[in-house]
Amino acid sequence: MNPSLTHCFSKAAPKDPELDYQYYVGSYGLHRADYQLGDTVGTVGIVADYSTMTIDGYRANSFAERKQFNGKLGFDLNEQLHVNLVFNQFDMPLAQDARKPIFQLKPADGAIGAQMNAVLHSGQDFAVVVDY
Repeated sequence: MNPSLTHCFSKAAPKDPELDYQYYVGSYGLHRADYQLGDTVGTVGIVADYSTMTIDGYRANSFAERKQFNGKLGFDLNEQLHVNLVFNQFDMPLAQDARKPIFQLKPADGAIGAQMNAVLHSGQDFAVVVDY
């Protein structure tokens, strides 16, 4: 298992309630929807964002689907300390690729292939599994 770090940015909570919706349509069947809610209640700021994305892809077997929720709760613990609690959930139930097994990837193949050690070792790992 490889640990990963997700870095997310969120805007400050608005003083008055805000509700926002954005919808994008693009090439290769791209559909992206984004819902945002923000408010400040007393001294507590709340920002929530939920987005969905689907794309057919630019080649056979490259369909992808993604759902993401990001929430932030901010408050002052005292006059000198502000606390932000951030929750991020990323769900990608389907991400196809063009039938290229991981053990055949090369560094030039992009985001996954660029992780040279994982690519090099995946071929060796696969060979060990096949030998059993």
